[in-house]
Amino acid sequence: METNLSRYLLVLRVVHKGPYEFKDDKGRVKYIDVLTPNELLKIDYNRKTRSMLIMGLNQAEYDKISSLKTAKKIWNAHETYHEGSKALREVKLSAIMNDFGNFKLGDGETTKDAQARFQNTINGLQILGKKIPQEEINLKVLSSVPIFYQDKITALESALNVDTMDHLTIFAEME
Repeated sequence: METNLSRYLLVLRVVHKGPYEFKDDKGRVKYIDVLTPNELLKIDYNRKTRSMLIMGLNQAEYDKISSLKTAKKIWNAHETYHEGSKALREVKLSAIMNDFGNFKLGDGETTKDAQARFQNTINGLQILGKKIPQEEINLKVLSSVPIFYQDKITALESALNVDTMDHLTIFAEME
């Protein structure tokens, strides 16, 4: 009996590498009537995975991918439609990294508004696969506050280990 983990791995394999294809000793694709039961099961995972990817789509999304035959092509199309091409993702990442680098609390901006804006930047980076160490995030928050927060920041740095704490805690302590 197959475990859930092995089914999950088969689904991931089909999404990332494409459908299974079995070849004979001469390197030719085997006909379906000579496949073993295990090979048939693996080939069926393309159908199952394709169905899983399609099930939750609305009509507009389905129309974009309905002609695609493999789970891998459907997955790649979803990625492109929702995240853009690799070049576009790099442009987005560059813009969000610029936002991160230039982050400052604005004049008259509440810490809650600044926290929401900063969290959107962090979320955007994570969505695009950019991992920034917590210590660097915290240092960015601490260096971005106006001078009138300096007493709170100094007290916070001496009372807590700001290198390992969550940046949301730093914002909360500044209020």
